[in-house]
Amino acid sequence: MRALDQESFRVLCEKATEIGYAINRVVFKGFSTTDLLRAATDVSVEEKTKLRVQASAEHERQKRLDFQMEKREARSRKQMSLDVEDADRRREAVERDHEQRLRQEKELCQLRLELMETEQRQALDRLQRLKVLDVDITRVLVAEQRGVSVPAEQYVTPSPKVKEPAEKENPQPPSNIAKD
Repeated sequence: MRALDQESFRVLCEKATEIGYAINRVVFKGFSTTDLLRAATDVSVEEKTKLRVQASAEHERQKRLDFQMEKREARSRKQMSLDVEDADRRREAVERDHEQRLRQEKELCQLRLELMETEQRQALDRLQRLKVLDVDITRVLVAEQRGVSVPAEQYVTPSPKVKEPAEKENPQPPSNIAKD
């Protein structure tokens, strides 16, 4: 143990005086070593410090890489979400177009059906008018199917001659028949 001067520990002495203590002497109770051992310890401390700095730098680098990966992943998720939304919008647009085409086709089919019904009603009305005029409808339809144009007079069915009512015969028996 050796005594050290108080001047080397001036701050310690001042602080102790401020709180009411008086330091008379400072005694060093440490170990003293050779310069070689001190140098080895210093090298060891430097190596540990260097390793701590490297570990800290590596830790920071890993944190930065993790952060970058998280941000990349978040961007990727966001892009995927946008792609899904875009695909949904396109699919919905295609569905709307398809539904509109189906509605248009349905309306067109409905119009065609109405047109066919109208044409059939007109044809039926025509045939009924011809029937009223005593036209042979079978001959008309066959000629239309063949594409032959024949005047309507040829299709009129000759009307059977109506027998005029016979004169009322006399309920008397013929005169040449004998009477009993």
